[in-house]
Amino acid sequence: MNETIPDNAGYVTGWRVWCLKQPYFLSSVGAEFVWMPGRKSVAVCCRDLGGVDHRVPKKECECGIYAAKDIEFLVRNYQYTSHIFAVGRVALWGKVIEHSRGYRAEYAYPLDVTIVQEFSRSLEDRYMKSLHEMYQVDVRYSPEMWKVRVPRPLPPAPRWAPSRPFTPKMTRVQKAVLWKEFLKDKKSGGTTP
Repeated sequence: MNETIPDNAGYVTGWRVWCLKQPYFLSSVGAEFVWMPGRKSVAVCCRDLGGVDHRVPKKECECGIYAAKDIEFLVRNYQYTSHIFAVGRVALWGKVIEHSRGYRAEYAYPLDVTIVQEFSRSLEDRYMKSLHEMYQVDVRYSPEMWKVRVPRPLPPAPRWAPSRPFTPKMTRVQKAVLWKEFLKDKKSGGTTP
């Protein structure tokens, strides 16, 4: 009897965002992966680790099906992505690796779906009905959920960037002076305070 003991008894819940692939399939954002209705999603590794196969996910690798621990993290990181169609909770099981903001798992399937893109009433009903019938999960419509704006911190300015940004109210002469200062500063290798 050669049975393997599962890593988890049950599943871990995480959060995902999806875009829509016609005709009503949920698709991962940033990857060409379609979540098939009625079938668990199975993680695969696309990296070559010296020809050595490994069980996905592996701690030393980046493989696995990703999910966030909370929706706030998704809103903060994806709210400005225009093609987000839906957000929802997913069940993660098999081998699951926990990270500070989320998980990587061997298997996943949607638990519920909330459509966050705005549509006309007829399209909204069609999408909700189709997704519910295909994936057999609760489907809601709530564009307001995605409108919660969490301020995204600005990245630090590169060392070579001008100390003051151009503003629409600056005259051409002011812009030219600022640009001249920037070029002079760049040549000297320093940065303007």
